[in-house]
Amino acid sequence: MNFTLVTRMVLFFILIIVISLANYALLEKIYEDTRDQHNLINHTHNVIEKKYKVLSLLIDMETGQRGFIATKDKNYLEPYNNALAQYNIEFDSLKKLTGDNANQQQKLNDIKFLISKKTDELNKTIHLTLNNNYKKSIEIIKSNLGKNVMDSIRYQFDLFEQEEQKLLKQREDKFNNSLFYMRLVFLSITILLILVSIFFSILIHKHLVIPIVKLNEIINQTKKSGKLPQKRINYNSIKVTEIKNLTKSFFSMAQKIDKFTKELHKSKDAAIEKSITDSLTSLYNREYMDKKLTELINQSNKNNEDLSLMIVDIDFFKKVNDTYGHLVGDIILREVANILKAKTRSTDLLIRYGGEEFIIILPNTNKKNAINLANKLNNEVEKVIFDDLNCSNITISIGVSSCKLNDTQESLIKRADDALYQAKDEGRNKVIFND
Repeated sequence: MNFTLVTRMVLFFILIIVISLANYALLEKIYEDTRDQHNLINHTHNVIEKKYKVLSLLIDMETGQRGFIATKDKNYLEPYNNALAQYNIEFDSLKKLTGDNANQQQKLNDIKFLISKKTDELNKTIHLTLNNNYKKSIEIIKSNLGKNVMDSIRYQFDLFEQEEQKLLKQREDKFNNSLFYMRLVFLSITILLILVSIFFSILIHKHLVIPIVKLNEIINQTKKSGKLPQKRINYNSIKVTEIKNLTKSFFSMAQKIDKFTKELHKSKDAAIEKSITDSLTSLYNREYMDKKLTELINQSNKNNEDLSLMIVDIDFFKKVNDTYGHLVGDIILREVANILKAKTRSTDLLIRYGGEEFIIILPNTNKKNAINLANKLNNEVEKVIFDDLNCSNITISIGVSSCKLNDTQESLIKRADDALYQAKDEGRNKVIFND
């Protein structure tokens, strides 16, 4: 009988080992698939971020061109030339990132053709202006050729991003499915271990506890009779340490899965946060504002809630860059952003709109409170002494508007922008509200 028990135990543990190895191999395969999907998700976020970088460089080129033509100040050609030089590097990087996607490569080829037309138009108008043919340069700009090409570039980039967003959705779905299968296997192992424990408990009870009870009866009988019974039981063949080792392996695997899942979610959240954040100021970027502001305007119109918006512009910021350099300019941008963040509510949305301009979206804020806050921000910035500016201060101009019925994102920003220009025309360092 003892030999039969040993045989059963050996077969039982062989079965457990086979199942454990099979589950481990399956988990490793799912783990690798999940890790690959996570890498693809990060890759797609990098492609989208690189697309915005290329588009931003085109906007910088266009801004430099317009500034030069409008003022004939050659200093505006510096950001233009910098953006032009950086564009080729960033675009080649974008092409490399999408090298395994023929459709996206074709879209990028089409976009590059359009960009070459745009840069030709920019170079031509700059060249004409440099050669004192300002009138011809203005005629080219007014023809809207450059605008139409830029609109086509944005449209093609939108199609490009839609494809990447589609890939991102597919990869996130696969990633979530992999996590689901990991949890399913984890649950299956748990159920299996419970069943094993029950079965093993029955074996222990049947082949260990009962014999001990019987041995105790034999001992008591021996005490009474003074004679050993003829039938003896050998308990040395019963082993239970395998259960302990199996449980340790199980919990080690469970901890590994839990740790990896947390790291994946943390990495995903960080990637999403990075895609909506301006890297210099840590404020939200313009792409995030385009999505969020429309939602808030719709909510304001639907629920008749107050909503205000202000555009903040650092006065004479170009002079800061020209006098102290762009590195100091970046420091000033970060410090002003920190002041704005410190003096606004956690529910307010702060966005770096572009260059030295910021947008602050103020939910549940009426005209009076928005103007009061703008004046407060104006005073707070003005009284700060900046060591990097030789212990001098800077000022800001602010344009404010409040949401009206049937407002759109464009109309709300337009009124605030008009107010900002009025503040600058009236000497800067002012707050102007535009109804």
